[in-house]
Amino acid sequence: GVYAYIMVLFMFMLGLMAKPMLVNLPFVLMLLDYWTLRRHKPFRNLILEKIPLLLISAVACVVAFMAQKAGGPIVSVEELTFLARFMNGLISYVTYIWKTLCPFNLAVFYPWPAHISWWQALGAGAILTAITAGTALNSKTHPYLVVGWLWFLGTLVPVIGLVKVGEFSMADRYAYIPLIGLYIMLVWGGHDLMVKWFPGGRYRAVFAAMLLFLLACRAGNQTTYWKDGITLFEHALRVTHSNYVAHNNLSVLFLKRGALEKTEEHLNRALEIKPGSDEAHHNMGTLLTRRGEMDKALNHFYRAIEINSENSDSHYNIAGIYERKGRFAEAASHYKKVVKISPHDWEAHHHLLGCLMQTGHVREALEVLQTTIRLNPHHAEAQKDLKKLLAVMEELKNEIHRLKKELDADSKNVERYAQLGDLLGAVGSPAESIFYYERALALKPNHLESLHGLASAYVETKAYDTALASLKKLSILSPGQAEIDYNISCVYAKAQRPEESIEWLKMAVQKGYDNWDRIRSDEDLISIRKKTEFESLMKTYFPRT
Repeated sequence: GVYAYIMVLFMFMLGLMAKPMLVNLPFVLMLLDYWTLRRHKPFRNLILEKIPLLLISAVACVVAFMAQKAGGPIVSVEELTFLARFMNGLISYVTYIWKTLCPFNLAVFYPWPAHISWWQALGAGAILTAITAGTALNSKTHPYLVVGWLWFLGTLVPVIGLVKVGEFSMADRYAYIPLIGLYIMLVWGGHDLMVKWFPGGRYRAVFAAMLLFLLACRAGNQTTYWKDGITLFEHALRVTHSNYVAHNNLSVLFLKRGALEKTEEHLNRALEIKPGSDEAHHNMGTLLTRRGEMDKALNHFYRAIEINSENSDSHYNIAGIYERKGRFAEAASHYKKVVKISPHDWEAHHHLLGCLMQTGHVREALEVLQTTIRLNPHHAEAQKDLKKLLAVMEELKNEIHRLKKELDADSKNVERYAQLGDLLGAVGSPAESIFYYERALALKPNHLESLHGLASAYVETKAYDTALASLKKLSILSPGQAEIDYNISCVYAKAQRPEESIEWLKMAVQKGYDNWDRIRSDEDLISIRKKTEFESLMKTYFPRT
């Protein structure tokens, strides 16, 4: 009836939300139509009644793929060829069967193998082909064999690795639904064999009791590995090869216990197996921070964000190190990335506010604080910070008003014009600050502070050519200042002029600019960081990095 059909659709959608691999349910229902339901409708009608289910499956596939891709675990075709994924799928099919019949060496994580053997893949393919042919030949007399086998094969397709999701080659949790197919084969086939071999019910009962006892013993033994995380992942290391995930997770657990030598041992092994693991680099940075080796820690945190720019924990730790060193501008740039990735990270908002205040960006600090309060109106600390910040803003406005009055009385005071430009920039009025810097420069064309402030204000308003003119004049007036050449490089990069940017960056490092941490993290240089010329420059002047 219609009511029953609607309930099927509804329950199917609930099932997909719980376990997306249920997309093959329409296929399973076709198998059940054949056996055990033995429905004799015309095949066309059986297909038509499954169309709504197929449409729901199609939508679920698209949603799942987009969600996984957004989350980052889908491995690109460039990294894993279809042939490699197909070969792994054949081997995984046979491995699932073997682990069902012989449930030993089970692990929480099976890493992707470094090398897939051709002979293993061909052997697995031969086994699967033989079983398929055998079940097909016996489909008339033993239909449950072909139904169970196709159930197993078909329901594993979404998770067998043809679309590679995550870093694992297979996962026991994926087998729950497909193994129903194997159980159909074993239960009905076992029943037929027992009836044939042991006509009396007594022997069958004894055999079944023995089998259940052995399985119960095996299950009980398996649960002991789940006593705690260390036991679980140490077991995974014993039964798998090159399991960097187990090493990495053990490092976290040992770090929490304060076992630093064990932590380092597992992290070194994890990075040896997979140098491109951002999590392992982050954890190594955390360990080195615990030991007080901040510069080494920074190297690993930076490596983590180079691998995965969305690693907010590494950005946060980099910012914290810079904040403790008093390098507030660099700290602020990383706190900004944290709050962009994790908008509800209140601690990052609070630290960013402090760094912006330290660097004189009061207006920007106020905007950050207002965002914090908008996201969490009841955040008590943010409300207190807002009151303090509004008081600072009021003081700055009063100071601006006072300086303007002084300039009315003394219109030749260069220093006052420059100070007024600085204050207006701090409260977020770059256009007005430009006016006062230019007044200062009209009186004293080589006033260094005004030239620097004017360049910053023009960058704020995206007038990059005018900003470059001020910075180049600064570079002529202060030829030994590598920082100025670095700033020119940044402006060229923001203006999407990579050749000039790299040239000025080269001049900066030749003059002694050696802040490698800033070079590799400065957002202003993002447009040149992937350029071959940039990489060559870094290898020449910063070979150890």
